[in-house]
Amino acid sequence: MNNEINTNIANNGMVNTIASTTQTLLEYIDKGGPIAYLLMLLFGFGMTMVIWKFFHLLFIKLTKSKYLYETLDEVRTINDPSLAINVARESLDEKIVAIESGMSTIKIIATISPLLGLLGTVVGILGAFESVAASGLGEAGKFASGISLALVTTVMGLIISIPHFIAYNYFNRTIDKIDASLSKDLDKLIIKEKQDA
Repeated sequence: MNNEINTNIANNGMVNTIASTTQTLLEYIDKGGPIAYLLMLLFGFGMTMVIWKFFHLLFIKLTKSKYLYETLDEVRTINDPSLAINVARESLDEKIVAIESGMSTIKIIATISPLLGLLGTVVGILGAFESVAASGLGEAGKFASGISLALVTTVMGLIISIPHFIAYNYFNRTIDKIDASLSKDLDKLIIKEKQDA
């Protein structure tokens, strides 16, 4: 019985210790200052772009034949197969450029996030050393808040950058596969149509 009471007291003490050290997300972001809020805005915008691009590419995969036959219709009047293939590929390249819309935004967010995190690091450390220079090491709280800003923004910058880089590379490969598949199918269809004509 006493062992159970002691175990419960120990467990409650541990829970209280964990609860007092954990912070809400907003408190964590608030420690990072204005740069952390800017990073959160970038994260929200970037993840919206990633989700939109995922469904956009999924839709294009499902309706790939539409792009194929639209391009084929543009070259039906050209009798020379090699000229028809060249014209069709140029038209297809324009369609692929349209499919790539939004990719540069995802890449920019992936690139700029760690740089903003680094900026937060520099600002935080600068603030920490300014507080030490002004009041000495006697006020450790001011020094710690500067270091906290430095660490929070660095972590946030990396957390935002990594999924955006992964998404960018995945989407890039998907677009390359769509392009290769459309080009191959288009060449076959043009040659077959010109031979049958």
